[in-house]
Amino acid sequence: MEVIKQNISLSNRIEEAFNAKKLKQSDLVKKYDYLSSALINKFFNTQKTVTNHLIRLCIDENINLDWLCTGRGEMFITNKLYNKQEEKTSDLLVGSNLNSVHEPNLEYNSISNQLIVDIKKLSLKRQKYYYHRVKADLIDEES
Repeated sequence: MEVIKQNISLSNRIEEAFNAKKLKQSDLVKKYDYLSSALINKFFNTQKTVTNHLIRLCIDENINLDWLCTGRGEMFITNKLYNKQEEKTSDLLVGSNLNSVHEPNLEYNSISNQLIVDIKKLSLKRQKYYYHRVKADLIDEES
């Protein structure tokens, strides 16, 4: 079951997944000995706040969210790493045939171009922030 919802918090996604499985918080505590009621409550009720603070802290301290969530890549964002990730992100956003006359989806190109123009208007810090928010969503969807 693939459901793509933007702008919902991790805690909302957790709750939605367990509701779909018809599992209650108390069922999870009974089922898994490593979970406590307090921890489950955090997952369902306060995770959004924790996640937002964690993302902001990582951006402020140049900690690579991909590394933090998965253990992949470099621990810290350096200019070299950021530029490399920025290039990959641009390739993903724009596609390799952006200026191709044969590109069938001109609306996609227009949206991609406008997105890049808008992103470049932001400060480098805000660019990093949104890059990592998107990256976190992608990692979330892979799980």
